[in-house]
Amino acid sequence: MERSERLAEKVKAGLLDRDSRRGRRVALDVIVPKHIEKAKQYPALSRRLREVKAYSIANLDALVEQAIASLEAVGCKVFYAKTGEEAVEYIKTVIPSGVVVKSKSNAGKEIGLVEALEARGVTVIETDLGDRIVQLAGAHPSHSLVPALHIPIDKIAQLFTKEMGCEVLPDLDQIIAAARRGLLDYMLRADYGLSGANAIAADCGAIFLIENEGNIRAVTNLPHTHVVIAGIEKIVPTPQDALTVVQAASVYGLGQDLGTYVSCISGPSRTGDVEYKVALGMHGPKEVHVVLMDNGRRQAIRDGYGELLYCTNCGSCLNFCPVYGAIGEHYGHKYLGGRGIAFTAYHAGLGTAQDEGLSFCTTCESCKQVCPAGIDAPRLVAKLRRHACSKGEGFSTYDEIKSTVDRYGNPYAEQRVGYKYRKPRADAVVFVGCVASFREREAAEASLALLDRVGVDFTTIDEHCCGGVYEDIGHDPNPAFVRANHDAIVAAGAHRIVFLCPRCERFFKDTPAFNAFELLNIAELLAKMDLPVTTSKKVTYHDPCHLGRSQGCFDAPREVLRRITPDFVEPLRAGKYSRCCGAGSVVRGVYPRLSLDMSRTRIAELASEEPDVILTECPACLHNLKNAKKSTDEFEIYNISEFIEKLFSEKG
Repeated sequence: MERSERLAEKVKAGLLDRDSRRGRRVALDVIVPKHIEKAKQYPALSRRLREVKAYSIANLDALVEQAIASLEAVGCKVFYAKTGEEAVEYIKTVIPSGVVVKSKSNAGKEIGLVEALEARGVTVIETDLGDRIVQLAGAHPSHSLVPALHIPIDKIAQLFTKEMGCEVLPDLDQIIAAARRGLLDYMLRADYGLSGANAIAADCGAIFLIENEGNIRAVTNLPHTHVVIAGIEKIVPTPQDALTVVQAASVYGLGQDLGTYVSCISGPSRTGDVEYKVALGMHGPKEVHVVLMDNGRRQAIRDGYGELLYCTNCGSCLNFCPVYGAIGEHYGHKYLGGRGIAFTAYHAGLGTAQDEGLSFCTTCESCKQVCPAGIDAPRLVAKLRRHACSKGEGFSTYDEIKSTVDRYGNPYAEQRVGYKYRKPRADAVVFVGCVASFREREAAEASLALLDRVGVDFTTIDEHCCGGVYEDIGHDPNPAFVRANHDAIVAAGAHRIVFLCPRCERFFKDTPAFNAFELLNIAELLAKMDLPVTTSKKVTYHDPCHLGRSQGCFDAPREVLRRITPDFVEPLRAGKYSRCCGAGSVVRGVYPRLSLDMSRTRIAELASEEPDVILTECPACLHNLKNAKKSTDEFEIYNISEFIEKLFSEKG
C-alpha cells in the first residue's frame, strides 16, 4: 500500500472511531476552559519555563555531566544510554524477572520498554488508572495525560469485572474501588518500581515527579528497587527550575495550580538512627537506578530542532489541536500531535514520521499558542517537511502538488481570469490569492467592489502563486513566480499591498523582496476607514489562523465588526484560542474528509452562539466553513469585506 493510501486509512479509522471521539469531546470540553482560565492566573509562568528549558537545552552536555555526578553522590546508580536499545538492555539486567509496578513514563513508551520486559516473562503492571485501563483493554493510549479517554465506562467496567473475578458495575466509584484493590495487591508484592521523571535537578540530583492519583508515591517507595527512565531533556539546573517545570505541567495540562502530589526523590531510602550510621533501604527502596537516555535528542539539537525538547508532556498542545480532536491517537507515533510527530523523526526515523502523519498538521499554531514552553511545533513540522524533500524522502502527493503549481501558477490547474479593477498605476495593489480567485470568486469580487466604493486607489495584477503552498509542502517557492509578482507590483508604482488572503500576506512578509512595501490585510485597511453602514443581525467571528495567531491581527476585524453591528458575540474559542477550520497547509486538498470534519466542529461551535451571520476574513476559511454548513442551517457565512459590500448594496 502506498504511503498516501496508508495515511488516508489512518484518517478514516480516526474519523470512524466513535468511542474515541466521544471521549475526547467530553474530556476536552472540561479541560480546555480550565486551561484558559488557569493560565491567565500565571502570566509569567510560560516565560519562566521557556527560559529554563532554553538554557537547559543550550547547556545540555554540561548539565548531563553534572546530573550524573549529583545522582551518584546521593546513592543512585546511573546509566547513560545513547540509544533506546541500550536503555532497554540495561533495565533488563536490573529487572531480570519478577513483578514490576509502573507509573506513567513517556520515555518508557518511546522505547517499547514494557513490551521488552514482558517478552522475557516479567510481569509489568501499569498503576496509573488510565494506563491500567488501556493495558487491560490491550489498546493504545490516546492522550499523554488522559490515556483512556477513548474507552467508554461500560467497557471499563467489563475489563475490571474480568480482572477482579466479580461484577463491577459501570459506576465511577465501583471502578475506582476495584482498580484500587487490584493495584494495591500488586504494589505490596512488587519487586521493582518503574517510573519516569518530570524533571531532574542537575545540581543536587533530585528527581521530581508529579501526579494526582498517588500511585507514583507507592511505585517509587514500596518495592526494594526503583528504576527511573528519563530523556536527557528532563535535566534542568536547580530544584527551583524543576518546580517551574512541575507547575507549568499542572497549570497548562489540566488547569490545576499544582498536581495533588509532588515527589522529590534524592537517592535510595536511608536512615541514620542507629549510632548515626547510614543504612539504605529503610521504608523505601534500597536501590535507585536512573537511566538517562539520548535516543536521538542530541541529534535533534545539532539539526536545529532543540526546541522540541522544551516539552513537559503536559498534553496542552493536544487539547487544542484540531487534527488530534478529529482523529485522536491516529495522529502520531508514541508521542502524539505536531510536536510528537516532529520528534518521531529523531527517535524512530523520518520515514516513520511521514507514515504516522507529518502531513496531517494544518500549521494553525494552536499548539504553539497554548504550549507552556512556547514550542513552535508548526514551524518545526514545516521545516521537517522541507528536510524530507531535500533528502529525497518527501511525500509523493506533495510532489504532485508542486508540479501542478509549477505548470499552472496555481494549485487548481485552472486558467486564471483577471479582474476589471486594472489601472496602469495605483497607490496599492490588491493581491487576491489563489483560493479567492478560483474557489471564492464571488467573495473576491465583492471585496474589490467595496475597496473601489470607498475610494481606495488600487489595481490588480496578473498573479502567480505567492509561494505559501510551496512552503506548506516542504518545497522552495518558485523564484520565477516571486519575481513576476514583485515586478508587476513595482510596475504598477504601488507603495502598499493589500491582501485578501492572510496566507499570502504572511508569505510576502517573510520574503525580503517585498520589504519596501507596506503590507496589510483588507481588515486592517477597513479598520482605518469610515464605513457608514450597519446591520441589526447577530454576528459572530471566526479568527483565521494565518491572520490571528500567525500575524497577531485580532483587533482590526473586531473594530470593524463593532462599528457595523451592536450585536456582535464572541464564540467560546476566540482570538488566540480560536479553533482552526481545518483548511490550512493543503490539508483540505490532501485529506478532504479530515478537513471537513474539523470545519464541521468549528461550525458547530460558532452556531452554538445562535448567530444570524458568521464572518471571517480569509478565503480558505470562508470556503471550508461554507462547505461544512448544513442545508438546514439558517445563518449566513461571509468574509467581513464581502458582507460590508452587501450592506452597501442593500442600502442603495
